[in-house]
Amino acid sequence: MKNTLILSVAALLVSLVTGCRVIGFWGGDQSENDAVPSEDGDKQGIHKNSFGQFELSDGSFKMTCVKAGDEAFRVVSITNLRSDVTSVDLRQFGNAIFHHLISSKLLKGGDLTPEDEDILYFSMDIWVGTMNDVTTFVAKKMRPDYEYSGIPDDFDSATMFTDVKQNDMTDQKRIMSAIPREELRRVRALCAKNLGNSDTGKIIHEFGSDFWRIPREAFLYQVASVQGELRHHNEKRYLEPSFSNLWGMLKTNDKELMAYSVYDNVVKDRKSVDKDLTQTFVEMDAMVEQVRAALAATGDKKSRDILRDVYEEFGQKNDELKGNLDLIIVDIPVAIYAKIALNDIDKAKAFLNDSEEAMIAALRKFHERTEYGSLVARARSQSARSIYEQLVAKARSELGDKEVEKIIGRAWL
Repeated sequence: MKNTLILSVAALLVSLVTGCRVIGFWGGDQSENDAVPSEDGDKQGIHKNSFGQFELSDGSFKMTCVKAGDEAFRVVSITNLRSDVTSVDLRQFGNAIFHHLISSKLLKGGDLTPEDEDILYFSMDIWVGTMNDVTTFVAKKMRPDYEYSGIPDDFDSATMFTDVKQNDMTDQKRIMSAIPREELRRVRALCAKNLGNSDTGKIIHEFGSDFWRIPREAFLYQVASVQGELRHHNEKRYLEPSFSNLWGMLKTNDKELMAYSVYDNVVKDRKSVDKDLTQTFVEMDAMVEQVRAALAATGDKKSRDILRDVYEEFGQKNDELKGNLDLIIVDIPVAIYAKIALNDIDKAKAFLNDSEEAMIAALRKFHERTEYGSLVARARSQSARSIYEQLVAKARSELGDKEVEKIIGRAWL
């Protein structure tokens, strides 16, 4: 409390001496004492600088604007304030731009200016672009090799993801902020480069590393087929743990699969990645919903046109990014775990006497690894659904419908 009082008095003295004013997050003039404090105690706001411009900063980035009307701002520049900023930081700043510069105007239902339109696109392009970098980072840890043909088409690297790109800065809806958008390209590249150092990046790395921690013995059977080609560097990839190599060996009753084991912390790591990134999308969901609400409420034709375009574009991109993420952290684990369960059930079959206990254990383990059916319900790809259907069909033929339903409940087919 004492420190807060000292800071407030100091801020008041500065404002009295310099005549500095702060434009609040909601666009109206307010005193510096009213600036909203950030979590670390530093005051955030749009401060008028000595050049008559306005600056928004969160300690990681700074965006400079000029006043373009009573409640409108035009972006002049954007830059990073630290060299270790990540895509997670930039995503948060894009969210802050939206809420501090345009959100209140949407809530009040005011007519939108061209500058407001530019702020809308600028903030949402930042969010979508950085989340595209995050999902790409996840993909690099989990996606299949480019040149391997033994995997399903809908898991192939060329078709796995929808390419969610920012519109080029020459687009008429983005042309006003051409210079800061060029600066944003550099900032975004730096943030993507540093992503692995963030908490989110570390969680993703741990999940990918643990998922593919396959014993070397599982790949020995491949040596004979490529031993004459080992002198060629490109052939060595066939001996490394990867999605494509594991997919190729995951055949029913495959002896090599016996050497593969799912580490206990893989399920926990996957859940951590899923939780972290799913919560992140709540931000974009809220932004898109606010645009939709404003679209339904406004009576101004120009504002409706702006809001409709923004809602349609970013609502679609938001869904596409979620789909990209689910293919990696949902469909691939479901497919792999289903193949393991199929193999385990086959191993439990004997010439004279099957081990139903082992089959039940395999099905229960699959159900546990897929978080008791929740991942199966979210699976998007035909390949993951098809493998799951094979597992359910085999389990029913071996154990009976009642036993299978008792273990996994309703089957998502």
